[in-house]
Amino acid sequence: EEKDAEMRLHKALVLLSKEKEVSKLQQEISAKVEEKMSEAQRKYFLTEQLKSIKKELGMERDGKEALIEKYRKKLADYPDIPEEVMQVIDQELEKFSTLEQNSSEFNVTRSYLDWLTGIPWGVTSEENFDIK
Repeated sequence: EEKDAEMRLHKALVLLSKEKEVSKLQQEISAKVEEKMSEAQRKYFLTEQLKSIKKELGMERDGKEALIEKYRKKLADYPDIPEEVMQVIDQELEKFSTLEQNSSEFNVTRSYLDWLTGIPWGVTSEENFDIK
């Protein structure tokens, strides 16, 4: 500690000026972050509005709806799907319809449905054991 009052005031002034600089810097960073966040929120909001308007006008369908319809068409090609498998597919389609497109679970479920609907259920072929 400093005993001289003038020296103490000088040190306090130096500390306060450093704190002022730090505070100013924090305010600038906060302002930039807030600006970027509000810009991203605005862009997201406008994109969602555009999607909603296009959907109302019938110009665009939801990507999930198109995928679900594609899966249903694929499944219609295979009338001999086992009941247990069909229950699982229906559960996955229901779950898929509620997920957000940017979630990781959406992509996992989509891959699983791609796999489930890609299997040729009930389609068999003659075994050919002739190696000639």
